Amino acid sequence: MGTAAVGRIAAAQNNPVGAGYANAARNGSAYSAPVSNEDPYKSTKDDERRSEAMKKAWDAYDGVFHGGDTQWPLRWKVGKEPNPNSVPNLCGPIVDTDTAWLMGQSVSIKAKVIADSERTLPEEAQQYLDAVWGTSSDDSSDDDKMGVLQELATNGAVCGNAFLKINAVVDMETKQLLDPEQYPEIVVLDSRHVRVRTDPHNVKLVICYIIEYPMSDPARPQDPQGMYRQVIGLVDPDGKETTDGSYASDDDATWKITEYFRAYNSKTFGPYVDETGKLHESEVWPFPWAPIDGCAHFVNPNRYYGRPHLTPDVIHLNEMIALVASNINKIIISHAHPVLFTVSPGSNLKAIEYEPGTILQVSSKIEAVQAHGDIANMLAVLKDLRADLDQVSRVPGQLFGRQDSIPRTAVSGVALRLGNGPVISDNTKERRTYGALVRRISQRLLCLVNADWKDAAVELSWQDPLPADDLQQAQVLQTLLAAGVISKREAATNLGVDWDKMQDEMTEEGQAKVNGMAQGTVVPMPPSAPQPGQPARQRPGQSPIAQPGSVLPPAGGAR
Repeated sequence: MGTAAVGRIAAAQNNPVGAGYANAARNGSAYSAPVSNEDPYKSTKDDERRSEAMKKAWDAYDGVFHGGDTQWPLRWKVGKEPNPNSVPNLCGPIVDTDTAWLMGQSVSIKAKVIADSERTLPEEAQQYLDAVWGTSSDDSSDDDKMGVLQELATNGAVCGNAFLKINAVVDMETKQLLDPEQYPEIVVLDSRHVRVRTDPHNVKLVICYIIEYPMSDPARPQDPQGMYRQVIGLVDPDGKETTDGSYASDDDATWKITEYFRAYNSKTFGPYVDETGKLHESEVWPFPWAPIDGCAHFVNPNRYYGRPHLTPDVIHLNEMIALVASNINKIIISHAHPVLFTVSPGSNLKAIEYEPGTILQVSSKIEAVQAHGDIANMLAVLKDLRADLDQVSRVPGQLFGRQDSIPRTAVSGVALRLGNGPVISDNTKERRTYGALVRRISQRLLCLVNADWKDAAVELSWQDPLPADDLQQAQVLQTLLAAGVISKREAATNLGVDWDKMQDEMTEEGQAKVNGMAQGTVVPMPPSAPQPGQPARQRPGQSPIAQPGSVLPPAGGAR
């Protein structure tokens, strides 16, 4: 029997990052022997630019612009005048709406058969998959699963990429869970803390994942935070990926997991020692696929990292809307109450003090300062900016509650889809990327229990996020069913109903009814009365019922 956990290999102190390594290679290890003092896992310039963009995007999602400066966009005297700044957070609702369309309604994850075969999976495979994803069979709740998927999609919409990690204790020899009762944990990683190294000949093929984030020094928790780093690198002895351009089925490939830590006052990473003084040695993940996987929110051609929903132009438009709205506020504050003045020949300009109930005694005419701010045109500019934001973000304002954009009359289904065309097309693209990630993770979860399940065909059922006319939809599906062009299962899927679950429940209800009738606890429903103009219905064994205008034959069958 192999070692528990994921199999331990060379100690981390013999493989410190500070020692340095040559460039990435696939001849036996993800990285070859030390050749310099340069940190091979150090962030590149592109990594730093991407990190800065993600930080700004997360700030915008939280409604923080320009570092949260209260003197932005306009400066004002604190305590002496009202704050004119109006900084609406439109980036947050854009991301939340996008996530709600993608992961707001239930997404079922089913594994029934082995791909490209007629073999079916046992029921315990689906039960295990439900348990790991957080779907409760007791109350049919999938709140935990959908919470994970919503967090995943939010990270992707803000940062451009989303990552899932499988935390599991695996036996090195059997390549299965050391304790089958201890389910793996699915963790959504903060995309800001993950960067990758890709194959030099295939930018989509990851050969190293680097997870790095600040944390307290285990040895000196009173010190400022240091930096923790986990490196998950490919080890491929033959240096050849499979024909599909991945390592998922490369039998000799494994992944090496190494942990490092850098104190706040140090420039180099060393081996990670936890608060108990235990040295964390390198480990082997004995599968050709890594325990971490990710996907792009929107695919970027010729690049690994995807495109987020909160791009710089979306954030800048939000800032421009804040600037224009703040200037409108400033004009209103300055001129909502008239500013009175009077000028006496030969005297100095003095302020006029007035209190209600008093009579002003002045030696010259009192006038009011004329306000020249063109609020009407500024409001038109503000409306144009909001329209530009809708166009650039591809999320119409009506979807996150802008009242003047919501139709006040009934809208047909076609018009509804045309009006929400951009967000529908984006939703379709997102289902492709996130759906592929969820299927891969589900297959790997099944592989941890039984190697024969690794090729399971995982099916996802998505629901239509658009509001629908239930009666019209039911009529259309009934027509299609009568025409024989769709199955009952497909019709149920279109209605957002889990066909297998409903069939099981209907079978249970039918069996309970039969048992109740046999025990006398359930009384059969009496036949319904005939509709006017319809013949009466005859029960089995009942004497013929005379219909209007007919004559019954005499008893005994004589005619």
